[in-house]
Amino acid sequence: PLAAPWVVCSLAFGGDDDAAVEAIHEAAFGEPQDGFARHIMRDVGGLTIKFERHSEFVSLTIMSKDGSGAAEAPLRRLRAKRPEGLTLLVAQRAFVSRRSDDGPLPIGIGGAVRGDIYVSTTVRPGPDGYNDIQFTVGDIGDDQLGRRVQRVLEAETYRVMALMGLPLARRASLELDAFEKELASITVALADPGGADEEILDRIQTLSAKIEAMRAHTRFRFSASRAYARLVEERLDGLGERKIGERPTLSGFLLARLAPAIRTVRSAEERQSELSGSVERALSSLRARVDDT
Repeated sequence: PLAAPWVVCSLAFGGDDDAAVEAIHEAAFGEPQDGFARHIMRDVGGLTIKFERHSEFVSLTIMSKDGSGAAEAPLRRLRAKRPEGLTLLVAQRAFVSRRSDDGPLPIGIGGAVRGDIYVSTTVRPGPDGYNDIQFTVGDIGDDQLGRRVQRVLEAETYRVMALMGLPLARRASLELDAFEKELASITVALADPGGADEEILDRIQTLSAKIEAMRAHTRFRFSASRAYARLVEERLDGLGERKIGERPTLSGFLLARLAPAIRTVRSAEERQSELSGSVERALSSLRARVDDT
């Protein structure tokens, strides 16, 4: 539950080895981790701190009534003992304040969220590395407010995780171009009655092995990207965001920039599957030609 005014710092770190997770936990709570827990929420020195270990990343949420400066203590501890392999993926800071009836609305991307909340952000990191989000609230319960803020912060975290499949999809697309050219050459050879069957077989088997190796290498990342994208959609749908004037909503802005990346991932997956099927058909054609002779 949140009651304005609050400041919420939300960070996500890549690096799931035990040393990295332990460093984040110790920085957050000032003590080593006792046992194995994937979710811890505790009041520490006037802060409410939430630690969560996900399958691919660790999230740290620091909530303060005393401004964003109070959240710096655990972050300083983490900077001092940051282990190798730990990568900061997302840094967000939410400012939650009461809305004045005659006050101006914050400038930026955003709209009216279900529960009498206005959300606004520039969707750009500031000088200190945070993407700042302003929540101005009217008459809403603390539990509802906490849920809405959490959904916005989670949507951005999952969006970043979904985008991790994009560079891999782009590299895979370049390799698939070469594989498709090789398959076209094999098909031409199959159409030539004088082609050497053993040579063609060797080429088909080599190409098939390369395609299956690529699919094994990309399967998890592509599947994870699609799953994270669904989580983004679920979090944003739950906001019930409405437009304010002509400015774009945060939900529309994020989804419009996520959709092309996910289409690229799905396209690479489909090309892999289609190419694998085409190679199988080429092999069947070769078998039929050998049987006929």
